[in-house]
Amino acid sequence: MSDIIATGNADVMVIRYRIDSDQTVDGKAAKGNSPRLSVFRKEDGRWLLSAHANFAPLT
Repeated sequence: MSDIIATGNADVMVIRYRIDSDQTVDGKAAKGNSPRLSVFRKEDGRWLLSAHANFAPLT
């Protein structure tokens, strides 16, 4: 994971980041670098995932 940016307040946190991965696409090895966005909310003292987006390009 890299380029991690987290913003939020006491009950909501928005995190954007990139994930490097080794992938197989159509049987061929490929390196991936996927931008991601995750949103968490705090409820009853627990952090819960509210939304997630993967902005990796489709091949």
